[in-house]
Amino acid sequence: MRNMKYKVVAIFIIAVLLTQFTFVISASGQETAGKLFGHVYSTEGKSIAEAIVTIVYEDNVSYASIKTDENGYFELDNLPAGRYGIEFRADGFESFADSFSLSSDENKEYVIELKSSQPSSEKKPDAVIEGYVKDAKTGSPIEGTSVSISGGIRTLETPEIYPVPPEGWGGYNSTITVENGYYEMKCWSGESWVYVYSTGYRDYSTHATIEENETKRLDVDLEPKPPKTAKIWGYVVDKETGEPIAGFVGNTPDEESLRKEVWVYLNNQEESDWASVQTDENGYYEIMTYPGYCAIDVLSNDYYPYRTTIDTKENDSIILNVQLKPRPGPDCVLYGQVLDASTGKPVEEALVNAWSEETYAYGSGKTDQDGRYEIKLIHGYHSMYVWAENYFSYSTVFEINQGERHELNLVLKPGGEPLIVYPMREALAPNDWNPAPNMTGDNGSANLWHAIDQTTNVTQTPKRSIGALVMVSIAIAALAIGVFTYWIRKRP
Repeated sequence: MRNMKYKVVAIFIIAVLLTQFTFVISASGQETAGKLFGHVYSTEGKSIAEAIVTIVYEDNVSYASIKTDENGYFELDNLPAGRYGIEFRADGFESFADSFSLSSDENKEYVIELKSSQPSSEKKPDAVIEGYVKDAKTGSPIEGTSVSISGGIRTLETPEIYPVPPEGWGGYNSTITVENGYYEMKCWSGESWVYVYSTGYRDYSTHATIEENETKRLDVDLEPKPPKTAKIWGYVVDKETGEPIAGFVGNTPDEESLRKEVWVYLNNQEESDWASVQTDENGYYEIMTYPGYCAIDVLSNDYYPYRTTIDTKENDSIILNVQLKPRPGPDCVLYGQVLDASTGKPVEEALVNAWSEETYAYGSGKTDQDGRYEIKLIHGYHSMYVWAENYFSYSTVFEINQGERHELNLVLKPGGEPLIVYPMREALAPNDWNPAPNMTGDNGSANLWHAIDQTTNVTQTPKRSIGALVMVSIAIAALAIGVFTYWIRKRP
């Protein structure tokens, strides 16, 4: 039952994410970077035909899929320079995911061997779904459209049971259309949802009831999206000094650049369009989008976030100048020792995290071999959590004054489950599900937490700085996992 809860959550994550991603691989102003190519084999050395290769362009939060040919070969041309996640999937094989970067005019080759696997569901596919995807206005077939299905849920004698027991759930499958718009894939009998996505078209989803051993015909006409004629542009400046706030410019960001970089995020709620850009050296940005109702977020670690919503019309040119208020810098220190409640011995490698309930500033650190920790904070009222491998977690609240060095010694009770510090999608998803890296990433929420540098020698008027982003990500992921686990266990 518990594993099934994880499967339901994982499938929901897939469905939500895929509705958000559209692929614009040849964005204007991007440097092209040759091609991505390679072969997919089994561990026995046999070519795997029709394996699905999915890439995620992280700089623009967009994706594309392609199938390998009869020789297991794939190729994608004219990719913009930047960072990518990649996933290889094939029926009967374990998936493989990786990440890579492309510089200008670079070609990247992958030679992948996939291991054989058992079906991802206890219930084997017992039906087929097929059909054609066409342009609703022209009737022309749409090649390369992503079609996915999830469900295979049967009606139970006790429908109030939630979530659905394992025997009542089928699974998840996906494919892409060929040149004439045709698709075909195995599925599970029962109640399912079908999702259809293609670049330049509105997303489509529908409910489907499929009988055992049935070949279900489902043709889809996709509505074309209007052209991206609405432009939102402006400047981002420091509210106190009026100086422009520049995003990162260059190839290899250092800690200072990551701390100060500014991102402008757009979510067009009517057309499922996501976009993000950084400001230039003058604090300038611009984003093109479809006419529609758009949520705008402007985020930087050193500043409080800015948000607004704009209803754009066709051919609009909307000026949105933003003043960001600087966050206060750290001005106090929390320190102490973490001990084992049974033995009194120091607990090494315990994660200590504290955040201000007033400013949402975040500080974190690890205990050393003597169980001691020291972290910088902004004065005020704080919540605190402490985790360690094979111990129950500890939480408390405290108040710390400006310029104060506040000592807080803690004891942890042995027991509990091993500490989980990897991303939430891996904690909740089935063992055999592994999407492309960062497809489930959402750095927007993480940016709302202002990380504090973990060095010592604090003064009352320190220079603003942040700690390692990795530690912050680990802390937030661990906290989120705990909340999700509690919610799932307590749900009736």
